[in-house]
Amino acid sequence: MSIISLVIAISIGAPPQLSDNRNLLQRFEKAGIQIQGRDPFDGTGLCGASLPVRVPRDVYYVSLPVRGFTDDHLRLLGRFPHLIQVRCQRPVTEVEHELIELNVPTGAWLLYDVRLDTGDLKQRRSFRRGYRLVDEDVNGDGIIDEEDGEILDATNVE
Repeated sequence: MSIISLVIAISIGAPPQLSDNRNLLQRFEKAGIQIQGRDPFDGTGLCGASLPVRVPRDVYYVSLPVRGFTDDHLRLLGRFPHLIQVRCQRPVTEVEHELIELNVPTGAWLLYDVRLDTGDLKQRRSFRRGYRLVDEDVNGDGIIDEEDGEILDATNVE
């Protein structure tokens, strides 16, 4: 009987993890947050439909709506390990920007405006989480662009 009890206990314990993943994705969908999977043609120059999202590790792109998302949603971005881009349809506050930066992987692109506490707007900015843009050609391609970004670590933090 103890083996049967153990099997039942394990099977009862397994579904919450699956339902937790579904609940996470459903929370985002209820808030009107668009989530998309990986682009199978990424880097090829071709366009194609994003792959479907079934679990958090399938999420590669998040698009935040004008209304409906909270700070809790921003904290949950950390549950998407393969996230490469976060967009927002409205300017985010400095606090929201910091929350997003804390919860997305290094290298993820953050595409939105930031409304400063002073009320000023940093327009059409794109940020690459964990990188600092430099003002010189670092990679030797003759062009100063986002590819010349420098990863931030404990030795080169501004």
